[in-house]
Amino acid sequence: ASCFEEASAAGDAAPKVAPSAAGLPGLVLDAADAVRRANTLLDAAVVVGHDLRHDFKLLRRFHHRRVLLRDTAFCPLLNAGLEGRAGRAGPPSLRALSREWLDESIHGAHAHNSVQDARTAMLLYRIIAPEWEQYVRKKWSEVL
Repeated sequence: ASCFEEASAAGDAAPKVAPSAAGLPGLVLDAADAVRRANTLLDAAVVVGHDLRHDFKLLRRFHHRRVLLRDTAFCPLLNAGLEGRAGRAGPPSLRALSREWLDESIHGAHAHNSVQDARTAMLLYRIIAPEWEQYVRKKWSEVL
């Protein structure tokens, strides 16, 4: 048996391929082990992303050192003058930041794309990285 199973959504022109756990004995981690390993990698990493609260909640990561976060959702330099999602209070969407700063439209009619989101968050970070890192050094000098 193949270690891949075909799975296609209705209307997709090309089938999507997903790994089958049965075909990968010893290579597939259970959820708890995957979370533990991911958290070990993240312990000393600077993490760049957008609204990382949701990602960290899934990883049960409530202790990440704020000095190591570069969350575009909560960066005043990027968010000045932008409203939260659908005009509500809170951080602006990644789509709004992308439109404002990169002059790019992300997602379009398609669903969320994690690779595109990661790329967009990194591009936003790089626009203001010197200012952001200066702020981090000033605010967190006693921790660094």
